[in-house]
Amino acid sequence: MIDESGIQVDYGDAQIDVSHRFEYAVFDRSTPTYVTGTRITFFVPFSGDPQLFKCRPSTFNLNPPRGLVRGSELVFVYDRTRQDVANIESEFERERQNVKSCLSWIANEVGQFNSMIRQKASEQIGVRREKLLQDRGIVENLGFPLKRRSGVPMTYTSPEVRRRIVPKLPPVTPHPYSPEPTLDMSEYEHILSVISNMVLVMERSPSAFKDMGEEHLRQHFLVQLNGQYEGLGYTCWRDTKTALLIFNRDTTMSTVLQRVPQVVREHHNYKADLEHTSETGFRYVFGHREDSDRELTLTVLVFDIPG
Repeated sequence: MIDESGIQVDYGDAQIDVSHRFEYAVFDRSTPTYVTGTRITFFVPFSGDPQLFKCRPSTFNLNPPRGLVRGSELVFVYDRTRQDVANIESEFERERQNVKSCLSWIANEVGQFNSMIRQKASEQIGVRREKLLQDRGIVENLGFPLKRRSGVPMTYTSPEVRRRIVPKLPPVTPHPYSPEPTLDMSEYEHILSVISNMVLVMERSPSAFKDMGEEHLRQHFLVQLNGQYEGLGYTCWRDTKTALLIFNRDTTMSTVLQRVPQVVREHHNYKADLEHTSETGFRYVFGHREDSDRELTLTVLVFDIPG
């Protein structure tokens, strides 16, 4: 749809070849002869898919609109000499009406296509499903095991034996000390990898997650974690390694990643940055909100959720 209220115009000088115009006294018409004229450019904003301007509808005329598509604007350029500059407005009006007619024809056909695409897709899915079932039957009758694909995350199914977190005790010292268990760093990284692998599932099936709220998204992560670990829960006073998950849906990913360090460092419990190699993750040292002398590791993971 074009935005006629947002049309703008620009102008400037242009060199115009008049060698084939007999109202000009040109002695050698075999070579270009230029005079200084005026170039007037109209910028017409539009909304929608610009690729549709490359399509010709079934209904069309033999004088299609002639212009340029630049971003979200249609650009119409008119080079005129002083003698014929007066007719630019009428020519642009004809082009504008021509564009509106073409868009109307295209919109009609796109509407018809959209109304039947669900049925067509369902038919194709049925054909594809039938072929896959036949292929699987053929392969099963061969009597050989299937080759496992590489790079597939192991979060689709839960392992038969769940991992039990074994707290690591601090080293013994000759000084009186009340030892407190801590989560081993390798287990901590494994938990974070399970969370990150869940994002691969979302990327491969975006339509299944696009309408989910935060609560349902969090449940999917918990299903994978509970399938591999026992005893995971919310952060308590004794925890030293934690994670914060950020689900981004309405903002560009780069904007969120730029804001995370600034927001975190402004927190009154923030102490220091830690090295972390993830492109969409950060790691920090925080003091406990009720005891600043107790330090914990916080890993912030940002996930771009399909919208």
